[in-house]
Amino acid sequence: MSEIFLISDPHFDHANVIAFGGRPFSCVNEMNEVLIEKWNRVVGKRDVVVCLGDWGMSTSSYKIASRLRGRKRLVMGNHDKGNLRELSRHFISVHGSLQKRNMLLTHIPIVFDEYHRFGVNIHGHLHSDNPRDPLPRERYININMDVWRRTEAYAPIPLEVVSSLAGRRLE
Repeated sequence: MSEIFLISDPHFDHANVIAFGGRPFSCVNEMNEVLIEKWNRVVGKRDVVVCLGDWGMSTSSYKIASRLRGRKRLVMGNHDKGNLRELSRHFISVHGSLQKRNMLLTHIPIVFDEYHRFGVNIHGHLHSDNPRDPLPRERYININMDVWRRTEAYAPIPLEVVSSLAGRRLE
């Protein structure tokens, strides 16, 4: 049986994110290799992984997808480049957003005044988890890999873990 995973902001081939995101890597090659190893440790061949944007810093970073297990979907982020033809070589689908149950999956957090039919916005983009952030915590869950610490760091997150957290926030 296949499982669905989420991940956001891997920033493959992006050297500056090591300092910006506070990642514990000495260089971009080490970061890429550790992210690949952690991904392949938790994701099976038939699983689906939805990346909530910022896959990498260049179109060549999409080639890393061939080294990763599972079927990959991309929700476009502000650093993702390329046309749909090129992206479809690496991802089974490319989106602006996705809906899973009562969760809206986006890269950048959305304004809920316009999207009140969704319970929770699962997003990335924000590389810090500032408690003074104006986003109401019960409606937003940041899964940016530089922030998420509920499961193994820098690895895809089972959708059920995020869904459970979303359910508790809405109670």
